[in-house]
Amino acid sequence: MLRIGISLVLVAVLLGCSGKVDERSNEAVATGVWRLKIDSSCRSKDIKSDELILHAGGKLEQHSVFRQGQHYDSVAEKWSVASSEDALILDKWLDVADQPTGKPILAEKPLVKANPPSILVNPDSNCFYLKTSDSPQ
Repeated sequence: MLRIGISLVLVAVLLGCSGKVDERSNEAVATGVWRLKIDSSCRSKDIKSDELILHAGGKLEQHSVFRQGQHYDSVAEKWSVASSEDALILDKWLDVADQPTGKPILAEKPLVKANPPSILVNPDSNCFYLKTSDSPQ
């Protein structure tokens, strides 16, 4: 009886710890509005703000504002969940923070299903997208 009680407590603790992980499908987690969190790793870049809008069905929008006033707006690109299931494929994504080239590229970026979820620009930096809304405007 004591073993059953301890087992139930252990299961409850483990479930409580996993409550910070978003259990929805990766596509459901990814769909929505994401904003670039500009910390020390990407603060030196020319970016003022960057927003990704991932629509259900795979449509990708990107809206960027640079410190010198230029804008980049792309409204008809594509995104999908990678076959590894823990990353997103962004087609014609403009890297404005890690290694900017000025040209949209095909990129695979890690999806972290925490609360709130994030998309890592570079796993070795603290420059990443945070989800700000589940539903695109």
